[in-house]
Amino acid sequence: MTEEIFQLHDVSLENEIVDTEKQFSIGYLKEFDSYFMKIVVWWICVYDRWYKITKEDFSLYQKDKEAFYKKFEKELQQIQPSCFNENFVGANALRDYDGAPNFQKLKPSKNNENPFRGYVFIDNVFYAVIEWEDETIYVPPVQVINNKFPLRDKCKIYEINGKQIIDKSMLNS
Repeated sequence: MTEEIFQLHDVSLENEIVDTEKQFSIGYLKEFDSYFMKIVVWWICVYDRWYKITKEDFSLYQKDKEAFYKKFEKELQQIQPSCFNENFVGANALRDYDGAPNFQKLKPSKNNENPFRGYVFIDNVFYAVIEWEDETIYVPPVQVINNKFPLRDKCKIYEINGKQIIDKSMLNS
């Protein structure tokens, strides 16, 4: 797949089903050939957290809402840290991305320019794209896992010349 930068707020679910009581929706993203659930998060601003689901999960909601609610209880309750599980694939807010508190500490932006460019979809995950001058960083969403961080294993920060400038361990926060 081409690593094309996009904005999550521009993405629309097909066959979207909206659950106004629990404040989420589910549907299919043709561009990514996958089913997702997006949950409304009320914070300083309102944004969505995105979770991967299966076609079977989509059908389960249509047949048995209570069973769906039980299966995705951690995600729907949005209680941290349990909502940042293996189903979490991204959000419309950088606060939900790994190492987010360190973005500006690692290399401050010049002229107050926002270094955030959007998202890329790689291996069924929405990575945040951060650019500083000639450097690009793909940042994975937060994962709360006690011993392994599989998305971090895919992250490396390089200059255009190919020299690694930041070890992935620096993203630990």
